[in-house]
Amino acid sequence: SCRRMPRLFQCLLSRRCLAVLASFGFLLLAAVILLRDAGRPPKRTYRMGVDDAPPYYSIRPDGTIQGLAFDVLNEAARRTGIVLEWVPVHESPDTALREKKVDLWPVLAETQERDRLFHVTRPWIDSTFCLLSLRGRGIHSRTDTAGKTVSHGNFPATTKLVRAALPAANLQPEDTRPAVMQSVCSGEVSAGFVESRFLDAALLSRPKGCENAELQITLL
Repeated sequence: SCRRMPRLFQCLLSRRCLAVLASFGFLLLAAVILLRDAGRPPKRTYRMGVDDAPPYYSIRPDGTIQGLAFDVLNEAARRTGIVLEWVPVHESPDTALREKKVDLWPVLAETQERDRLFHVTRPWIDSTFCLLSLRGRGIHSRTDTAGKTVSHGNFPATTKLVRAALPAANLQPEDTRPAVMQSVCSGEVSAGFVESRFLDAALLSRPKGCENAELQITLL
């Protein structure tokens, strides 16, 4: 057997033998990949609905998407092998989901109606709300809103929350979050019921009419 060893080494070092071994290695690798992927379902593209709700997500003028939820969920999708297609939506999230224009929505408050119609995952982020007012309007706590007009986003979950938090206030719904802020800056309302994370972005890039407003934030 010792005499055969040099011949074996010569074979291993020969081009033909190396080619055979390389081909065998390639076939073995291909077989491993096929076996690994055999039990996986084919990749599907999920349509993720999005509108303007900074800092979670917003639509740039060129149509591209940016925001916290956009970055976080894209990374989660990449790690799990899911393909996301972000679809700008110009109607309510509930309507877009119900009419099957999108498959998913990145951030929504849970309600009984949504639990009945859709599958709602466990929360991946929590939200808090606050009162936004002009300095000097005397809004320092929720009790100061009694009998005063408070604007809020005209969204099902937000409407439910503001009614519970400010039962003695006169509520004024607005179509968008920036419109809530603008109603405060103009003095149209005494305060606005807004999400804290929205203010993080809105105070850095203020909507029209709020550029020089002296604002006060009251945590709830």
